[in-house]
Amino acid sequence: MARRLSTLASLYRYAVRRRVIPASPAEYVDRPEVSGEGTTPARPLAEATALSPRK
Repeated sequence: MARRLSTLASLYRYAVRRRVIPASPAEYVDRPEVSGEGTTPARPLAEATALSPRK
């Protein structure tokens, strides 16, 4: 949801800068909190090290 709102806000900001619309309707929309922690699982350090090219 946050990414979709961000996309719309960017589009409206662009339209305002180009003077296509007088103001952004997305300016007053409350956006959900976004966690600073990712949801993509990470590889363990030993596995990631084994995958890196050796010199």
